[in-house]
Amino acid sequence: ANCISELMDMLPNSILIPERNKNGAFMLDMLIDMMIKKRSNPFYRIYNTYFQDWNSSSEDIANIDLSDGTKRKRFGFNTTSSQDSRNILYGRVLITSLQYMANRLFDADLASEIKSLTVRNGRVDHPVGCHDDMCIAWLLTCFFALFGKNHHLYGIPKGSVLKNVNLEGDHVDPQDKRRQLEIRERIGELR
Repeated sequence: ANCISELMDMLPNSILIPERNKNGAFMLDMLIDMMIKKRSNPFYRIYNTYFQDWNSSSEDIANIDLSDGTKRKRFGFNTTSSQDSRNILYGRVLITSLQYMANRLFDADLASEIKSLTVRNGRVDHPVGCHDDMCIAWLLTCFFALFGKNHHLYGIPKGSVLKNVNLEGDHVDPQDKRRQLEIRERIGELR
C-alpha cells in the first residue's frame, strides 16, 4: 500500500483499478486510509462502483462515510463474490480487447498468460502452479477503458478515452474522429 501510494503521488493523473480479492481488499483499506490522511479523495483516484453506477439520483460522495467498511467494498473490481465479474473479464473484455490490440501485445509474459488460460472448476483460470496476475491487470485496464462509465467523474474529459483509435484498434486522424463525433451528436439531436 505504501508503494502504491507513493506511485500514485508520483503520477497524479493516474487512476488505480485494483482487483478486489482477499489481499486486494486489505490493501485498498490501507490505501484509502493513507489517502484520507493526505486529504486526497479516493473516489477520484481509485476505480469504484459509486462512479461506475452513478446517475443524477446517486448519493453525493461528500456524504459517504468511508470509515464504514461496507462503503469501502465498492472500491476496486470485485473478482471474488461473483462468477459474473470473472465472466465479464475473461469473456467480453478479453475478446473485445484482443479485437482492438491482439497485434499490439508485445509483452511475452502477458501473451503467455493469455495463451495458457484454461477452464478449472467451471471457470476460466490460470493453470495449476501458474498465475494470471498480468492478465488480470491488463484486463482491468481494458475494462476501465472499454466498459468503464462516467470517466468524467475521475477527471477524464468526456470522449477522450480511446479517442484516437477506431473499432479495429487502428489510429485515426483526430479531425476525422471529431467530424464523426459531431455527426453522431447531430443525429442524436435530430431523434
